[in-house]
This record gives sequence, C-alpha cells and structure tokens, in this order.
Amino acid sequence: MMSKMKRVAMNVSIVAGLILGLAACDNELNTIGSDILGADQLNDRIKKQEFDVVAFNELLGPVQTNNFNSMPLGSYTDPVYGRTDYGFVSQLSLATTDPDFGINPVLDSVVITIPYFSTPIDFEDETTIYELDSIYGNGSYDLQIYRNNYFLNDFDPDNIENPAIYYSDLAAP
Repeated sequence: MMSKMKRVAMNVSIVAGLILGLAACDNELNTIGSDILGADQLNDRIKKQEFDVVAFNELLGPVQTNNFNSMPLGSYTDPVYGRTDYGFVSQLSLATTDPDFGINPVLDSVVITIPYFSTPIDFEDETTIYELDSIYGNGSYDLQIYRNNYFLNDFDPDNIENPAIYYSDLAAP
C-alpha cells in the first residue's frame, strides 16, 4: 500500500515537472513593454512644436529671516540680476540671568564669531587645514557693526503662545 502511494506520488511529480518544463520553454523572444506602444507608433505620435516664451524677473518680496542656520554676509553683483547685499541682526544674551561683574565694570573688548562652513582637506603637523565653503569671489568687505537698540523677542508680544517672526523688509523702529 505504501509503495503504491509512493509510486503514484512519484508519477504525479514527474508529470507536473514535465508540464512545468514544457511550459517554460517559450521560444518567442519578447521584450518587456513591447506590446504597450511599438517604435513605429511612437515615432508617429511624437511631434515637434515650438512656442514663444515670455520670461521676466520679479523682485522677491519679504521672506521670513529668523532662525536661519546660516547667515549670508557681504554683497554679490550678478551681471543679469544686479547687486544683492547681505547682512544680519543678532542679539547678545548672557549665559546667566544675574551675573556679578564686580564694582564699576568696564567693557574693554567684544569678540564676534561669525560661523562659516568648511571642509577638511589636509592634515599637516597635527594641524587640520580647511577649505572654506560658500565663499564667492576674492574682494574685500567693509564689516561695520552697529548698535540696533531693538530687542529681538523670542515670542510674539501680541500673543506669547506664538514665536516672533521677523521678515527681511522689517526696519527697526
């Protein structure tokens, strides 16, 4: 009984294998997607047509400028678009709310650090040499620092639940 079942299972397996093998032997060479749109039909459907295009420049309106991760600084003159000047306003904040400066403190110097992007290109005598990124041109720039007298709020004074938003066209009062 058991050997008869084994023979039947073996015969069924052989027949199934032959059927699958013969079905897989397709002699026709088919290219995937060739039935969608033939090359002859494609050439008949593509037409060349030209249009007149009207292009112009439009001055960019004010953009939100607070919380930038980089601060462009300087000026750039494009032969087509003209000159663009970049500057920024920042605010000094102390690390503690009630520092003790002693009696009659005198401010003798201020250090301003302007962040820039760089890529390490070489390592020489335990010193890493960097190449500055995002530096365009080689002209000089007259850096001027002014006292703004305008407090930059973190929150909107009219609704302290919302952050303050500053735009590029905002002039200090």
